[in-house]
Amino acid sequence: MNEMEQTGNDTVSIWVYPSQNGSELEADAGEDQYANEGEPVTLDGRGSTGTEPLSYAWTQTGGPDIGLFLYEDTDQPEFTAPDTGEEALLLTFQLTLTDSQQDTDSDSVDVYVFPDDVEISTTPDGDPLGIRVDNDTILNDFLVTTTNAYSASTTADGTAPVKLPHGLAEFSLQSQTPITGTSIFTSTVSFFLPTAASPDHGWAKLSLQGNGAWIDFSDHVVFNPSRTVVSMTLTDNEDGDDNPAIGIIDDPSGLALFADDDDDDDDDDDDDDGDDCFIMTCMPR
Repeated sequence: MNEMEQTGNDTVSIWVYPSQNGSELEADAGEDQYANEGEPVTLDGRGSTGTEPLSYAWTQTGGPDIGLFLYEDTDQPEFTAPDTGEEALLLTFQLTLTDSQQDTDSDSVDVYVFPDDVEISTTPDGDPLGIRVDNDTILNDFLVTTTNAYSASTTADGTAPVKLPHGLAEFSLQSQTPITGTSIFTSTVSFFLPTAASPDHGWAKLSLQGNGAWIDFSDHVVFNPSRTVVSMTLTDNEDGDDNPAIGIIDDPSGLALFADDDDDDDDDDDDDDGDDCFIMTCMPR
């Protein structure tokens, strides 16, 4: 008699745990930054992840060459912000991250560099906006806000901006010297934009006198050839000044795109709601 073949089954469980130092490979070059020329800048790749050991390689991919980094093969390389001339510079850097398996991932970061005499504020979108005042002027305040801080009202001469791409710059100027007799306080102000303004953009002034009104202030400003710097001369208690006090100028204003009146007339049949302007004249807070 042939012996019968016998079989049996059994199971085993195998638990697989992640490596203690292993994680998804992801390069993180940090948040965009801004600085004045001559200041130290530290890039930040500490948010990067991957299976250790990790290696860091930083390269400059945009803007004037700054030369060598300090500690360029670490997660926090350093350099000195270069001279800018009369415009802001945009520098771009790339971090290439390599893990223990020799896999790589990359990420980029921007650094805006402004002249050393420029004060910098942050726009509602997180971009830097710079302001420079002349030597006879004290800059008391500089803040960039959205128009949501104001209440809607009416517009001056039917003109209201469709868009303020960098928000509304609120600034206050004061004469360095006492204003006496018939002397008049004037100040030249320059704004350094984070990106070049397109040719169809002008400048809007928000007057807070009385009920308040938007004013197309484009005829009072001058753009540099690359449209990255816009300058204006303001006179105490004249157009552009919202403060009646002698020797102080307050001027909420900003880069603006205005509605095309001709296009508005043509579109009346198709769009009767008149909502082209998402911001209207505003009352003071």
